[in-house]
Amino acid sequence: MELIDLHIHGAPWSNGWANYRRSVWQAWRNGLHIAGLSEHGPRFNYLVPFRSLGLAELDKYFHTIEEIRLEFAGEIEVLSGLELDYNQRMVEYYSNLLPRLPLDYVIGAIHSVEDWIPEIPQSYETSALAGKNAEQLYQAYFLKLTEAAQSGLFDFIAHPDLVKKALPHLGMKKPDNLQTLYQETAKMLAACDVGIEINTRGKLLPDVGEFYPHIDFLTECRRAGVHLTIGSDAHQPQNVGLAVEEAFRLAQSLGFAELSVWRKRKRYVSNLSN
Repeated sequence: MELIDLHIHGAPWSNGWANYRRSVWQAWRNGLHIAGLSEHGPRFNYLVPFRSLGLAELDKYFHTIEEIRLEFAGEIEVLSGLELDYNQRMVEYYSNLLPRLPLDYVIGAIHSVEDWIPEIPQSYETSALAGKNAEQLYQAYFLKLTEAAQSGLFDFIAHPDLVKKALPHLGMKKPDNLQTLYQETAKMLAACDVGIEINTRGKLLPDVGEFYPHIDFLTECRRAGVHLTIGSDAHQPQNVGLAVEEAFRLAQSLGFAELSVWRKRKRYVSNLSN
């Protein structure tokens, strides 16, 4: 079994650039075979106040990854990625930029829907989605996910049901009738050749308490033939590889036959039965 973690952040603006090396060292120490560094790229969405790499930092980012890749050669494979927030304003710019960057893969993420930011509860009341119920919020979130997949920018989508993190703060519960939404989204992802991840970070979060995405959505993705990978979404080295083996076992139990890894934007697979 090839243990992978394709969703690792270093947050150098808070932790220094050496944090990427510490993260890869932790991945190696935890017995991982592949560590994918995938920092938040420039957002082009100023409604989302979270820090990300600036355009002027991209060269240093990729040089740092290459130094780490050389240092750990023969011990653990180090891949180069970016996580990009999808919004319509960024599509044209990144369509031109991404082919010029030394990337193995690009992760798409939805951190905002219109002016609502699910991770900032207070944004709901003043947003265009104020007054919407849980089912409507899911519909709006997954519509944005659909747009992201259809943009052609991304190899896979991070934490595909991040919307559920917001519900406890809004006094809402996850809707019971999401099956059709899950089915339609999974079919669309397969048609677009865009994968998803089992994101293990949700286990750490008290307002989530489970993997992203929900097992019902994973099941529909397996039925539709959506590519699957695994990522910890670690923002600190100690969380690299968190619950990755548990995620492997979950994928196996749901009938997934393989996991996907991308190198130089080309997809490769490893057999889950090994």
